[in-house]
Amino acid sequence: MLFPMSFNRDIRVGTSVPRLARIIKSTKTKLLYPSYELRNILALANNWVISTCAIYSLSYSAARAATKKVVARVGSATPMTWHTLLTMKIQLHPSVHFRLISGDVLLLLTVLLVLLYTALNGMSWSVSSGWLSSDSICDWAGVLCIDDIFAGQTVRSLSLINIGLSGTLPTEIALFPSLRNLDLSSNTLMGPIPSQIGSLNELATLNLQQNRFSGSIPTALSSLSTLEVLEIGFNLLTNKIPTELGQLSSLTRLSLEQNSHLGTIPTELGRLQNLLELVLNDCSLLGKIPTSIGAMTSLEKLWLEANFLTDIPTEIGNLSQLRLVSISRNEGLGELPSEIGNLSNLGEYI
Repeated sequence: MLFPMSFNRDIRVGTSVPRLARIIKSTKTKLLYPSYELRNILALANNWVISTCAIYSLSYSAARAATKKVVARVGSATPMTWHTLLTMKIQLHPSVHFRLISGDVLLLLTVLLVLLYTALNGMSWSVSSGWLSSDSICDWAGVLCIDDIFAGQTVRSLSLINIGLSGTLPTEIALFPSLRNLDLSSNTLMGPIPSQIGSLNELATLNLQQNRFSGSIPTALSSLSTLEVLEIGFNLLTNKIPTELGQLSSLTRLSLEQNSHLGTIPTELGRLQNLLELVLNDCSLLGKIPTSIGAMTSLEKLWLEANFLTDIPTEIGNLSQLRLVSISRNEGLGELPSEIGNLSNLGEYI
């Protein structure tokens, strides 16, 4: 059972709601934190979800329903509800009209991780040490925490690679306000990529490769202004490459390979002047390679193999940093422009 500060030792799995409320209200932390109603809600929800999910008997939908039931028992008069807390965008900053202190943040993150565990079939994970135990969530496998000046310990990285995650990625994944790395690659996740991920405004790495995600690439990903690596290849994504991805000015690697029928290469990708590697192999891409590719002056590796592209623009000669070009297996591709001879760093042409 994971609870902060002084009331941790008084609580056990199965503690009744009235007793839990009395313990919380009697703690000394109430004197330091007048808005104890928020702590009450989080603690009750946390107690309910962990105590019931710990015996591995609740489905994801049932776990969510349980948290709402707990909130209902607290009383509707409380201005900050559990539902509100899960659906609003949490900003851990002093200017906000309420502040989550360290214990509250850990409680919220604990409940979110339990929901993630139940949603993605945690019982079948090949690596799950620490999960649903009394250990700090910062010791749970794949979870990395940092000390935040306002929130105390908070989750900075979720790295759950090739451990058997399955199911649909829940939208609550976007409620980790300090998340910088999200790597769920090499699993069997399916359904759409949640557009809510676009609200993770500190995210630097997003790797969802080698899953079974389907549908469109969310345009909301363009809101990730700090994103440096976007890897969503080897999925079942279709429709088109969003032009909005050209707004990701911090991006250094973009990999969309082996997704079907992604249309044409958007001209807007030419705005990615910090991009070092562009991987678009086997995406059923059609049409001409846009001339704007010549504006990607930092580009070192260009992978366009196994598509239906035509015409290599002469502007490719502007890519002075280019070291590798892979463009084979494109039927109908015209002759190589002589400007390729300007690429003095080019060591490999496939």
